[in-house]
Amino acid sequence: MSHWRSDLSAILAGAVAGLGVLGVGGRLAMAALPFITGAPTRFSWGGSLEVVLLGTIYGAIGGIALALLRRTRVMAVPGASTGFGLLMFGVAWLTSPVGRATAPTAPVAIPIVLAFSAGVFVAYGMLASSLARQWSGSAKATAA
Repeated sequence: MSHWRSDLSAILAGAVAGLGVLGVGGRLAMAALPFITGAPTRFSWGGSLEVVLLGTIYGAIGGIALALLRRTRVMAVPGASTGFGLLMFGVAWLTSPVGRATAPTAPVAIPIVLAFSAGVFVAYGMLASSLARQWSGSAKATAA
């Protein structure tokens, strides 16, 4: 039964980190990019809600991956949370409709977008890993 609690804490941690970091943080990063690159700004409440919702969904999917990785002890390796964040960045880059719809066309902007995006996902990986570790530890303490 402890695996279920640990897995659920990883999925919840992924969703919470996804909401805050990928959703809200990603939207803030998307708002900052036009100022940096000189591109025109595009903002809508519906688009912002879509980014936050997708961030939460990708976060929960990342939580499932985190639960599986924790079972293999891969997450115990130093720097694993950074690698996990970059892995999720690759998954999101390949599958997210938001990334393709808002991808910059100016060659100068592409490295900036990649750096911002990778940074947001590394922060997500670190927060999700930390929350899952804390929450599964507290679940073990209350079960004892």
